[in-house]
Order: sequence, then structure tokens, then C-alpha cells
Amino acid sequence: MNAKRRAKWICWAVALALAGAEGADSPAVVKNSHGETLQNPHIIGFDGETFQVEHDGGVAAISWASMPQALRQGYQPDPARAERARQVREMRRQVAADEAAAREEAEDQARAREEAAAEAEPEPTPIVIERDIRLNDKIYMQTIGGPPGMLQIRRISQTEITFARDNYESQTVERKLGFGEPRTLLFSDGRGCDVYWVERIDPDRDRWSTTIQFEYAPNAASRPR
Repeated sequence: MNAKRRAKWICWAVALALAGAEGADSPAVVKNSHGETLQNPHIIGFDGETFQVEHDGGVAAISWASMPQALRQGYQPDPARAERARQVREMRRQVAADEAAAREEAEDQARAREEAAAEAEPEPTPIVIERDIRLNDKIYMQTIGGPPGMLQIRRISQTEITFARDNYESQTVERKLGFGEPRTLLFSDGRGCDVYWVERIDPDRDRWSTTIQFEYAPNAASRPR
């Protein structure tokens, strides 16, 4: 080999050595799935299939095959480990979904209770009018503060009360007995008024006299019977 050719080979060898030295000092380039270069990447985890790489923009998942050779040294693919990692991620995802669904259901129930409480209105206090009438007297209830219509108490026994609301037909109801049931519902007029017979124990009162009550609560959903 002549001197000129020897000098040329020496230049190529020096250039290759410099290139190799420069390549050894250059940091490995890591790119995400979109081909974007990650700035200042470093590995924070490996599940046997995918690297978790932290960088200036956050954390990226990089597959083993996509990781530069210089950075994946010492890491080997492990399908069993990767499958376990997928199962753990799925369990965590399901737990998070269940917790979110439970929170949403609890919030829905709380909203429903609040709406129900806002819509609920207290039942009005019934207006009670009490009057004494005589047995077998025909009373036009409106004249003594009751609803329209006639009332006649015809018979009171130990177990029943017979009354009439017109001149023809009688009605009989079971008499309420005992200290906890001092009154007996005769009928409701269908327009918010209940008519009761009331037991009164008064030895000084005329034995032909008896007591009735008119209870008005036109907007109440239910009333005591």
C-alpha cells in the first residue's frame, strides 16, 4: 500500500472512531406511539411487556420493541408477568368504576330525597266542629256547620249505630268501643268532610241527646278514622 492510500485509510479510521465516540455519548432517543420524541426520559417501571417512561411531559407507555436497545438492556419480555399486570390494571379499573357508580347512585338518591322533601307539603290541620243533636231528629247539617245534606241518628246500641242521610234508607256501622276509640266514623261526604259519632259520658245530659263531629281537611292525603 502506497503512502497516499495509507493516509486515506488512517483518515477513515479516525472518522469512524470519532463517530463511534460521539454516538456513545449521545443520549438514546425515546419516542411515543405518535412518533414524538420524549424529553429527558427515564424508566420508572416495566411490566414484562411495556415500559413506563417518565419525561418532561408526563408518563408514557413504550413497548419493549420500541425502546432503544441501549435502554432496554437488562429487561426481557415476560408474557406471564405482563398478563398479571393486565389483570391488576383491570381489577383496579373495575373497582374505580364500581366506586364511581356507587357515588353516582348515592348522589341520585340524595337528590331524590331533597326533591321529595321540597315537594312534600305538610298536611293541613283538620277543622273540627262538634254539635249535640237529639236522637231521631232530622238535622240539616249545613245549618249547624256541617256539609250539605240531612243526618238522622236513629239508633245507638252497644255494638252498632244506625243513621240515615235521607228520608228512606238507613245505614248501620260498627260502633267503636274502648277508651282508645271514643268516636265512630259514620261517613265521608267525598268533598273533604268526615262525619263522626262521638261517645260522651255525661250523667247530667239528656239521654236522648248525642254528639256528632264534622272534620274538614279537604287537601289532606289521609285523615284519622
